[in-house]
Amino acid sequence: VEKILLENTDPYMGTYEIVPGTDLIITGRNGVLMLQAPGQNPIGIDAFADGTFVITLAGAVIEFQGSPETGITGLKMIQGSNVTHAIKK
Repeated sequence: VEKILLENTDPYMGTYEIVPGTDLIITGRNGVLMLQAPGQNPIGIDAFADGTFVITLAGAVIEFQGSPETGITGLKMIQGSNVTHAIKK
């Protein structure tokens, strides 16, 4: 599956709350999304033509809830057997 640059990163960008007081921040620039977890440096999120998003450095897959057209409402990050849910603020 081909890695792509996103035409518009705006729908994905924002603050996603894992639990009260703990947020993931997603930013975007030049068609690429970046994720910053608390106390960590931002890392790249690779977008693929089939709609999947992967953090290669962390071995994690991100599934965004909602759609860019109607609004992203949250995300699910899957890393091995660990699944983390976050709601977009």
